[in-house]
Amino acid sequence: MRAKYIPPAEVKSPKDKWVLAKVLIAGSEKKGALSIGWYKEKPVFGMRWNGSRNHQLGTPHSHNKSTWFIVPDRFAEAIVESLHGGTKKTARKFFDR
Repeated sequence: MRAKYIPPAEVKSPKDKWVLAKVLIAGSEKKGALSIGWYKEKPVFGMRWNGSRNHQLGTPHSHNKSTWFIVPDRFAEAIVESLHGGTKKTARKFFDR
């Protein structure tokens, strides 16, 4: 039996430039996920849409691997402000905002 989708915590690409620190919002099947990590050693948000039983990789994906979309810096503060409670505190601390 095939898994429903690849969990966000298992997504490690783009692996030559990305290091996952923490999944802030894991989402569920076909839902969005949000993470914090380092891209080229710089703290960033990563986003993706989880897959499903018929589309395990989710979006985005490249070379048959699930990947994170690196959110441009100019949107980081808006994302931090949209978060709540401990998730917001974690993101603020990560970015020192």
